[in-house]
Amino acid sequence: MTSFFKKIFGNPADKRQPVERIPLPQTEEEKEVFMKRYLDTLIKHGWILEPSTSASSADKVTGDLAMLDPDLLKFMLSFKTLDNESEDAWFVELGTQPDSLAPWENHLFIMESTVIEDSTISVILQGEDKGKFVYCNEDIHEDAEVVADNFFSFLQLHAYCVELGKDIIKNNQLWAFV
Repeated sequence: MTSFFKKIFGNPADKRQPVERIPLPQTEEEKEVFMKRYLDTLIKHGWILEPSTSASSADKVTGDLAMLDPDLLKFMLSFKTLDNESEDAWFVELGTQPDSLAPWENHLFIMESTVIEDSTISVILQGEDKGKFVYCNEDIHEDAEVVADNFFSFLQLHAYCVELGKDIIKNNQLWAFV
């Protein structure tokens, strides 16, 4: 089975510019370090983080948002806004999410981009593919492509793409989110 990294970047992605992937966390302590390294990577490449000023916590979340992976929920609650320098790719603020999902899908939008019209990254909340991250274009969820099996794998992949930059990864769908 070909890894998603090899599928979109080949083997290796770019010999001129080696990029280290943030190792996936195994413990609770490593999760904190991982998320900090992820955010540091984004900020280093021009992403702008506005920390949350709310006292919201994961244990107070109700409705469909309670189905989110606790680590993803904690991450999403940690900022008010998180977008790239050109403001054409951003994480969706949880406060803007509806209390319940649209009846047509069980996807929760995590990121949006205007680089490729109506591009989104969402997480599947129920069913066989619960917890997987998918790319959709023009809200056609039937054609969604799985980009990561879980939250930390998605962050690892996104950080890798941001490190490589738009010039290197322009031939795949994650280009819109760098």
